[in-house]
Amino acid sequence: MAHIQSWFWDLMLMLQNWLVVTSVGTAAALVFSGEILFGSKHIHDDYVGGEHSAGSLGIAALCMWLGLAQFLEYMPQYYVLVQTMKRAAPRVGQLLIGALPLFLGYLLLGMVLFGDQLDEFGTPMATFATLFSCVNGDVLLQEYQRLSYFPWVGSLYLTVNTLVFTYVLLMSLIAVVEEAFFSAQLYARRLREEAKAAEDADVLAEAAAADGAANPNPDPGPHPSPNPNPNPNRKPKLMRGHSA
Repeated sequence: MAHIQSWFWDLMLMLQNWLVVTSVGTAAALVFSGEILFGSKHIHDDYVGGEHSAGSLGIAALCMWLGLAQFLEYMPQYYVLVQTMKRAAPRVGQLLIGALPLFLGYLLLGMVLFGDQLDEFGTPMATFATLFSCVNGDVLLQEYQRLSYFPWVGSLYLTVNTLVFTYVLLMSLIAVVEEAFFSAQLYARRLREEAKAAEDADVLAEAAAADGAANPNPDPGPHPSPNPNPNPNRKPKLMRGHSA
Protein backbone atom coordinates (compact mmCIF):
# COMPACT_ATOMS: atom_id res chain seq x y z
CA MET A 1 0.00 0.00 0.00
CA ALA A 2 2.82 2.38 0.86
CA HIS A 3 4.49 1.50 -2.44
CA ILE A 4 1.30 2.36 -4.34
CA GLN A 5 0.95 5.69 -2.51
CA SER A 6 4.60 6.51 -3.20
CA TRP A 7 4.13 5.67 -6.88
CA PHE A 8 0.98 7.80 -7.03
CA TRP A 9 2.65 10.87 -5.53
CA ASP A 10 5.70 10.41 -7.75
CA LEU A 11 3.35 10.33 -10.72
CA MET A 12 1.55 13.47 -9.54
CA LEU A 13 4.90 15.22 -9.09
CA MET A 14 5.87 14.29 -12.62
CA LEU A 15 2.54 15.51 -13.96
CA GLN A 16 3.20 18.89 -12.40
CA ASN A 17 5.87 19.39 -15.01
CA TRP A 18 5.16 20.04 -18.65
CA LEU A 19 7.30 17.15 -19.83
CA VAL A 20 4.29 14.87 -20.22
CA VAL A 21 2.37 17.34 -22.39
CA THR A 22 5.39 17.98 -24.58
CA SER A 23 6.17 14.28 -24.91
CA VAL A 24 2.60 13.32 -25.87
CA GLY A 25 2.39 16.15 -28.40
CA THR A 26 5.72 15.22 -29.94
CA ALA A 27 4.75 11.54 -30.14
CA ALA A 28 1.42 12.41 -31.80
CA ALA A 29 3.16 14.67 -34.29
CA LEU A 30 5.63 11.90 -35.11
CA VAL A 31 2.79 9.41 -35.62
CA PHE A 32 0.99 11.86 -37.88
CA SER A 33 4.16 12.49 -39.87
CA GLY A 34 4.78 8.76 -40.21
CA GLU A 35 1.26 8.16 -41.46
CA ILE A 36 1.66 10.91 -44.04
CA LEU A 37 5.07 9.65 -45.16
CA PHE A 38 4.41 5.92 -45.28
CA GLY A 39 0.65 5.42 -45.17
CA SER A 40 -0.69 7.63 -47.96
CA LYS A 41 -0.39 7.07 -51.66
CA HIS A 42 -1.14 10.71 -52.28
CA ILE A 43 -1.00 13.59 -49.86
CA HIS A 44 -4.58 14.69 -50.60
CA ASP A 45 -5.99 11.19 -50.10
CA ASP A 46 -5.30 10.95 -46.41
CA TYR A 47 -4.18 14.36 -45.21
CA VAL A 48 -7.54 15.45 -43.80
CA GLY A 49 -9.96 12.59 -44.23
CA GLY A 50 -7.88 9.86 -42.64
CA GLU A 51 -9.29 8.89 -39.24
CA HIS A 52 -5.97 7.98 -37.64
CA SER A 53 -4.12 10.92 -39.15
CA ALA A 54 -6.80 13.33 -38.00
CA GLY A 55 -6.66 11.94 -34.48
CA SER A 56 -2.87 12.22 -34.30
CA LEU A 57 -2.94 15.74 -35.70
CA GLY A 58 -5.65 16.78 -33.22
CA ILE A 59 -3.71 15.42 -30.23
CA ALA A 60 -0.52 17.11 -31.43
CA ALA A 61 -2.29 20.45 -31.85
CA LEU A 62 -3.94 20.14 -28.42
CA CYS A 63 -0.66 19.39 -26.67
CA MET A 64 1.08 22.20 -28.52
CA TRP A 65 -1.45 24.76 -27.31
CA LEU A 66 -1.44 23.31 -23.80
CA GLY A 67 2.34 23.55 -23.77
CA LEU A 68 2.12 27.29 -24.36
CA ALA A 69 0.54 27.67 -20.93
CA GLN A 70 3.87 26.89 -19.26
CA PHE A 71 5.20 30.27 -20.35
CA LEU A 72 2.45 31.98 -18.36
CA GLU A 73 4.19 30.75 -15.21
CA TYR A 74 6.41 33.83 -15.41
CA MET A 75 3.29 36.03 -15.24
CA PRO A 76 1.52 34.84 -12.07
CA GLN A 77 -1.62 36.91 -12.67
CA TYR A 78 -2.30 34.89 -15.85
CA TYR A 79 -1.22 31.56 -14.35
CA VAL A 80 -3.98 31.34 -11.73
CA LEU A 81 -6.05 28.82 -13.71
CA VAL A 82 -3.15 26.39 -14.10
CA GLN A 83 -2.16 26.81 -10.45
CA THR A 84 -5.78 26.18 -9.42
CA MET A 85 -5.92 22.96 -11.43
CA LYS A 86 -2.57 21.76 -10.07
CA ARG A 87 -3.59 22.44 -6.48
CA ALA A 88 -7.11 20.99 -6.79
CA ALA A 89 -6.30 17.91 -8.90
CA PRO A 90 -5.11 15.58 -6.09
CA ARG A 91 -8.11 16.21 -3.81
CA VAL A 92 -10.57 16.17 -6.72
CA GLY A 93 -9.14 12.83 -7.81
CA GLN A 94 -9.53 11.42 -4.30
CA LEU A 95 -13.17 12.52 -4.13
CA LEU A 96 -13.98 11.08 -7.55
CA ILE A 97 -12.28 7.77 -6.83
CA GLY A 98 -14.16 7.50 -3.54
CA ALA A 99 -17.50 8.22 -5.23
CA LEU A 100 -16.89 5.96 -8.25
CA PRO A 101 -18.22 2.69 -6.73
CA LEU A 102 -21.40 4.39 -5.55
CA PHE A 103 -21.94 6.06 -8.92
CA LEU A 104 -21.37 2.83 -10.87
CA GLY A 105 -23.78 0.96 -8.62
CA TYR A 106 -26.39 3.67 -9.06
CA LEU A 107 -25.82 3.61 -12.83
CA LEU A 108 -26.43 -0.15 -13.00
CA LEU A 109 -29.52 0.22 -10.83
CA GLY A 110 -30.98 2.73 -13.29
CA MET A 111 -30.26 0.44 -16.24
CA VAL A 112 -31.98 -2.50 -14.56
CA LEU A 113 -35.04 -0.49 -13.46
CA PHE A 114 -35.66 1.70 -16.50
CA GLY A 115 -33.49 0.42 -19.36
CA ASP A 116 -36.21 -1.68 -20.99
CA GLN A 117 -38.58 1.30 -21.20
CA LEU A 118 -36.38 4.37 -21.71
CA ASP A 119 -33.53 4.83 -24.16
CA GLU A 120 -31.85 7.24 -21.72
CA PHE A 121 -31.12 4.24 -19.48
CA GLY A 122 -30.65 1.63 -22.21
CA THR A 123 -26.84 1.50 -22.25
CA PRO A 124 -24.09 2.32 -19.73
CA MET A 125 -22.99 5.39 -21.70
CA ALA A 126 -26.56 6.64 -22.11
CA THR A 127 -27.24 6.15 -18.39
CA PHE A 128 -23.99 7.92 -17.51
CA ALA A 129 -24.90 10.87 -19.72
CA THR A 130 -28.39 11.04 -18.20
CA LEU A 131 -27.19 10.93 -14.58
CA PHE A 132 -24.38 13.39 -15.27
CA SER A 133 -26.85 15.81 -16.86
CA CYS A 134 -29.17 15.44 -13.87
CA VAL A 135 -26.31 16.12 -11.45
CA ASN A 136 -25.61 19.38 -13.28
CA GLY A 137 -29.31 20.23 -13.37
CA ASP A 138 -29.57 20.28 -17.16
CA VAL A 139 -32.41 17.80 -17.78
CA LEU A 140 -33.66 17.11 -14.27
CA LEU A 141 -37.26 18.20 -14.89
CA GLN A 142 -37.41 16.31 -18.19
CA GLU A 143 -36.18 13.13 -16.53
CA TYR A 144 -38.77 13.47 -13.78
CA GLN A 145 -41.41 13.67 -16.49
CA ARG A 146 -40.00 10.66 -18.36
CA LEU A 147 -39.78 8.58 -15.19
CA SER A 148 -43.37 9.41 -14.28
CA TYR A 149 -44.15 6.11 -16.02
CA PHE A 150 -42.71 4.53 -12.86
CA PRO A 151 -44.92 6.29 -10.27
CA TRP A 152 -42.73 6.48 -7.17
CA VAL A 153 -39.61 4.49 -8.03
CA GLY A 154 -38.52 6.95 -10.71
CA SER A 155 -39.03 10.01 -8.51
CA LEU A 156 -37.19 8.37 -5.60
CA TYR A 157 -34.33 7.35 -7.90
CA LEU A 158 -33.78 10.88 -9.23
CA THR A 159 -34.25 12.46 -5.80
CA VAL A 160 -31.59 10.29 -4.18
CA ASN A 161 -29.31 10.93 -7.16
CA THR A 162 -29.72 14.68 -6.68
CA LEU A 163 -29.18 14.54 -2.91
CA VAL A 164 -26.04 12.42 -3.06
CA PHE A 165 -24.28 13.48 -6.23
CA THR A 166 -25.37 17.12 -6.46
CA TYR A 167 -25.71 18.35 -2.88
CA VAL A 168 -22.80 16.31 -1.50
CA LEU A 169 -20.32 15.32 -4.20
CA LEU A 170 -20.67 18.27 -6.57
CA MET A 171 -20.68 20.84 -3.76
CA SER A 172 -17.61 19.20 -2.24
CA LEU A 173 -15.81 19.42 -5.58
CA ILE A 174 -16.77 23.08 -5.92
CA ALA A 175 -15.48 23.79 -2.41
CA VAL A 176 -12.15 22.08 -3.18
CA VAL A 177 -11.71 24.01 -6.42
CA GLU A 178 -12.69 27.28 -4.74
CA GLU A 179 -10.13 26.74 -1.98
CA ALA A 180 -7.47 25.96 -4.58
CA PHE A 181 -8.42 29.09 -6.52
CA PHE A 182 -8.01 31.38 -3.51
CA SER A 183 -4.73 29.67 -2.64
CA ALA A 184 -3.48 30.24 -6.19
CA GLN A 185 -4.51 33.88 -6.00
CA LEU A 186 -2.57 34.36 -2.75
CA TYR A 187 0.43 32.66 -4.30
CA ALA A 188 0.29 34.95 -7.33
CA ARG A 189 -0.06 38.00 -5.10
CA ARG A 190 2.94 36.94 -3.02
CA LEU A 191 5.02 36.48 -6.15
CA ARG A 192 4.06 39.93 -7.37
CA GLU A 193 4.99 41.46 -4.00
CA GLU A 194 8.33 39.65 -3.98
CA ALA A 195 9.05 40.81 -7.52
CA LYS A 196 8.13 44.39 -6.57
CA ALA A 197 10.38 44.24 -3.48
CA ALA A 198 13.26 42.88 -5.55
CA GLU A 199 12.74 45.63 -8.12
CA ASP A 200 12.75 48.31 -5.41
CA ALA A 201 15.93 46.82 -3.92
CA ASP A 202 17.60 46.93 -7.33
CA VAL A 203 16.60 50.57 -7.77
CA LEU A 204 18.04 51.47 -4.35
CA ALA A 205 21.24 49.57 -5.10
CA GLU A 206 21.63 51.34 -8.44
CA ALA A 207 21.05 54.71 -6.77
CA ALA A 208 23.65 53.95 -4.10
CA ALA A 209 26.12 52.81 -6.75
CA ALA A 210 25.54 55.97 -8.78
CA ASP A 211 26.03 58.13 -5.68
CA GLY A 212 29.27 56.30 -4.88
CA ALA A 213 30.54 56.80 -8.42
CA ALA A 214 29.81 60.54 -8.26
CA ASN A 215 31.69 60.95 -4.94
CA PRO A 216 34.53 58.41 -4.93
CA ASN A 217 36.46 60.12 -2.02
CA PRO A 218 34.05 61.97 0.18
CA ASP A 219 35.61 64.55 2.59
CA PRO A 220 35.23 63.17 6.11
CA GLY A 221 35.65 66.67 7.62
CA PRO A 222 38.33 68.10 9.98
CA HIS A 223 39.92 65.61 12.31
CA PRO A 224 40.16 66.73 15.98
CA SER A 225 43.71 67.23 17.25
CA PRO A 226 44.79 64.67 19.83
CA ASN A 227 44.70 65.91 23.40
CA PRO A 228 47.90 65.01 25.23
CA ASN A 229 46.17 65.54 28.55
CA PRO A 230 42.68 64.15 28.22
CA ASN A 231 41.85 65.25 31.79
CA PRO A 232 42.84 68.95 32.12
CA ASN A 233 42.08 69.07 35.88
CA ARG A 234 44.55 66.33 36.61
CA LYS A 235 48.14 67.41 37.31
CA PRO A 236 50.88 65.52 35.57
CA LYS A 237 52.91 63.15 37.70
CA LEU A 238 56.40 64.35 38.73
CA MET A 239 59.40 62.32 37.88
CA ARG A 240 61.17 60.72 40.86
CA GLY A 241 64.04 62.86 42.00
CA HIS A 242 62.44 66.14 40.90
CA SER A 243 60.70 68.59 43.16
CA ALA A 244 57.39 70.23 42.36
